[in-house]
Parts: sequence; C-alpha cells; structure tokens
Amino acid sequence: MMCGLLERVRCSGVYVALHCLVAECEAVGGIERPTRVLVLDKARRTIEQLLLPGRRATHASPAQRTPPFFDASRRCDDAALLERLTDEADDALWECLLGLERFPMPVGYLEMGAGGRMQSRNKDIDAVRGRI
Repeated sequence: MMCGLLERVRCSGVYVALHCLVAECEAVGGIERPTRVLVLDKARRTIEQLLLPGRRATHASPAQRTPPFFDASRRCDDAALLERLTDEADDALWECLLGLERFPMPVGYLEMGAGGRMQSRNKDIDAVRGRI
C-alpha cells in the first residue's frame, strides 16, 4: 500500500509511541504476552508504511533516492532486516522496539516531518539553491 508523507509521519509516531510503551513496560518488570502480541501486530502494520516509495521489504535498494530533509543515516536498506521485521515468527521487531537505533527510519520521518535534522536540512537547502 502506497502512502504519502503525512501517513508515514503518522505511522512513525505510532512506532515511536510503541517503543516508549515497550521501554516503560520493560523498566517496570516486563510486558505480558497478550499485550506483547498486540504491540507487535500494531508495529508490524507500520513497517510497510515506512518504506520509501516503490519498495517492499524484500526489494530494499540503496539506489533509491532519499527524500529531501530526510537524514540519510536514518535509512534502512537492509532487505533481510526489513523482511525479519514483518515476520511474525522472528523477534527482530521486538529488539528494534527496545532501541530506536536498531531501526531509526521512524525517527527519520518524524525529523523530516518537523523540517529535517539540521545537518540534512542544510545539505538539502544548499542543493536546492544550487539548482536555482
């Protein structure tokens, strides 16, 4: 399913909120299995929305252009990881929810939606000025 920037930023917010929920639950002794299943299901539904346009988990490619104001260091082009994140039998998604640095793409979309991280924003502004 293709989606626009607004939907990607919304899904990123949901993913980061789930990360916060998981982190808080782990801090107070863990999360019960039924809740974990619900959290993982919701997180999996956000993953496909976060891929760059024209990509699916099994077809990730670093050749795809990074959107303006999206910090390239937040990209995830590891097709194997993206496929694992959507696999219900794999714990990779839970591990990524425990630490945003393991799958930073949602943070990248939130930064982009807020105007971009300063380093990537300055680079993109300079590139646009160079074309004018």
